[in-house]
Amino acid sequence: MSGGAADRAGTPRRAGTKRVGFDEATRRAAEWLRAGEGVTVVHGAFDLPGAAHARELERIRRGGARVIVAVVDDVTAAAMLGAGSPVLPAEERAVIVAGLRAVDVVFVLDAGMSARAIATRVPGVAVVASAAANAVAELRARRGRPA
Repeated sequence: MSGGAADRAGTPRRAGTKRVGFDEATRRAAEWLRAGEGVTVVHGAFDLPGAAHARELERIRRGGARVIVAVVDDVTAAAMLGAGSPVLPAEERAVIVAGLRAVDVVFVLDAGMSARAIATRVPGVAVVASAAANAVAELRARRGRPA
């Protein structure tokens, strides 16, 4: 999980500059779209981000899209993942995800807000649920734990 990524122009990006609020994420998405770049918003809990999350985000990035990650808040993560979740608070999950090389921007998605809200404000943005997060829920269910 390296924070030493570079932007499209080769300028190094630090993880701290990638952790933004919803409004800034929306502004950057609009800017990238105007520049002709694809933008994908990936939303999920990202509780204990791991290799599956990193591979998923790298795959999206290799597809040519800028990657914005919407980390769901703690209440939503608990509802998605079940008792004892999330292990890490949303802000910590966002900081860890911001350190992934493939990620351009990360914001915490507040309870009651849909990740699709960014696509409503910036038409042309693709919004997808994290497949890695779904895999974690399925694994927990197979092991007899709440999803």
